[in-house]
Amino acid sequence: MLLTAISLAVAAIPEALPAVITIALSLGARRMVRQKALVRKLPAVETLGSVNFICTDKTGTLTLNKMAVQEMYSGNTRFTPADTGAHREEEQVRLLLKVMALCNDVSGSHDGKSIGDPTEIALWRAAAEQGWSKNDLERIHPRVAEIPFDSKRKRMTTVHREGDEYIAFTKGAFDGLLDLAAGLSPQEKARWTKLGDHMAENGLRVLGFAIRRFPTLPAEITPETMESGFTVVGIAGLMDPPREEARQAVHECKTAGIRPVMITGDHLLTAKTSPENWGSSNPPPTWWSPAAELAALTAGEFEQKVEHIRVYARVSPNKTQHCKSLAGQRVFCGHDRRRGERRPVLKRADIGVAMGITGTDVRKKRQI
Repeated sequence: MLLTAISLAVAAIPEALPAVITIALSLGARRMVRQKALVRKLPAVETLGSVNFICTDKTGTLTLNKMAVQEMYSGNTRFTPADTGAHREEEQVRLLLKVMALCNDVSGSHDGKSIGDPTEIALWRAAAEQGWSKNDLERIHPRVAEIPFDSKRKRMTTVHREGDEYIAFTKGAFDGLLDLAAGLSPQEKARWTKLGDHMAENGLRVLGFAIRRFPTLPAEITPETMESGFTVVGIAGLMDPPREEARQAVHECKTAGIRPVMITGDHLLTAKTSPENWGSSNPPPTWWSPAAELAALTAGEFEQKVEHIRVYARVSPNKTQHCKSLAGQRVFCGHDRRRGERRPVLKRADIGVAMGITGTDVRKKRQI
């Protein structure tokens, strides 16, 4: 009976089954290549077909990642790049443009093109168009130190010599800068917040700019020693045009029964105007959630909310790890696997889809 059972088990599985499966998956991969999707591992074709949640970034995925400054505010003046000239001699405007020009790592190439992050290029270009050349300014205010941007602080600082003193220029998430500013009354802080929220509600990505002067450099150049006691000099709103195909892609996902979820580091008000919401009439307030609020919830409370959330705002670039901590390793991974669901979120997901031309090395290595 044992030999018969083993014989039946072997006979039930066709000898050519592995070859048939490989050929079928290869044909699927070939069809995807025609749609400009390169598959690294053949089993990903089957896995991708069973996805019912898609978690996507915003910048560069739903948008073109071609930033342009649309609006600025400094002192008591709101202006656009087109009418900056009328306010060029105002001290606060001059300081704002100087920070925009110097607080970045943009450089020029031999063919005259600018090299750097798209956000920084937009700020650098807006300042240059008003006559504030980074190269000219660095000859007067040479850079002596830098505190690079990171996702926890959400800001960057460069330190420059100004005569016998030093001045730190900082740019970053506007709400974070306000919390560290010096000498702001509650009324002034409320005014700045209202201005930033107004820009964000119009779909602009809002960055704040601040300065701090030092008679001598601190012994250690760290965020703790340099990034506090700011004087806020202005804010800028940048527009990142949406991809024309994003609206149709979101519509097709919903038609196919796939629920798209956007995870972005942008402000919640900016995220609300994203292409992810296209095709949705009056989505409920539960669709949007800042990551900081979710972090305070218990696992049970989060489990009740997660099915309704479609946009996560102010999330760090390491979205997988962030979501693990928010949901106790259940929101995008274990929680949905128990339900037989699959959500692409890089390492912890069943499958990851990434762009090969742009994007981080981690995403490129884990693409399908």
